[in-house]
Amino acid sequence: MSLDPTNPFVSPSTLPFELPDFAAITDADYQPAIEAGMAEHLAELAAIAADPEPATVANVIEAWESSGRLLARSLSAFFTKQPADTNEVLDAVEEAVAPQLAAHSDAIHLDRTLYDRVAALARRVEAGEVELDPASAYWLERKLLAFERNGVNLAEAEQVRLRALNHRLAELQSAFGREALAGLNAGAVLVSDVAELDGLSPAEVSGARDRAADRGHDGGWLIELDNTSGQRPLDVLKNRDLRHRLHLASVSRGWGGEHDTRALVVEMARLRAERALLLGFPNHAS
Repeated sequence: MSLDPTNPFVSPSTLPFELPDFAAITDADYQPAIEAGMAEHLAELAAIAADPEPATVANVIEAWESSGRLLARSLSAFFTKQPADTNEVLDAVEEAVAPQLAAHSDAIHLDRTLYDRVAALARRVEAGEVELDPASAYWLERKLLAFERNGVNLAEAEQVRLRALNHRLAELQSAFGREALAGLNAGAVLVSDVAELDGLSPAEVSGARDRAADRGHDGGWLIELDNTSGQRPLDVLKNRDLRHRLHLASVSRGWGGEHDTRALVVEMARLRAERALLLGFPNHAS
């Protein structure tokens, strides 16, 4: 899959440390870059697997670590931007690429040829034909473990089921994230009497007024929720009723209404349990 040469992810950023140049990136740039990056990464890994030369640090470990650059820089930028400042376009991109990324991971970890190439290096190390420094030895150990824990040794029928489970779980996790964020935003507490905000600093009161105005609430003050159960204003607000409202808004998120996440959580728990058993573990935590 080719990427438009005008896409800003085609080349590494020229900013210090190759930090993403968000001023040059549009919302439409992310998905094509991510999808092209996945295709490029798989092609690079396929070349490693097909290399007829004896497995070495250079043609296995270093080649692997040098692969996937386009995917890495596009995902790094996207998963910095989308969770912090999302919109309908970025949410749609996240919804689209989440199952694709799950399939990408499966394409790597269920590739027997690629696994055998890594295992060939391990055999050469064991035979004394290749010496590894501590970092390379750790890489090799963890990479083989990642293949095995992700199902490379499963029978074909079980791998088919595993791919389906991973695809659906990626969809569910993506949907949960969007609903949780929407519920967080919808749970903000609107205050109509500034006296109820006694305990907040003048700057915090002014900020609450600005947030209310931004959401179309003229003449009110809006206390937005943090993504935690406990809310910082609870420590300082003197109005007991407002503290109660704020606490209930925080702890009741996802338990009903427009952004109810319970069905998503139940399905995720069931599929994670099935996947754990398929991979030989007693439960998802294991």
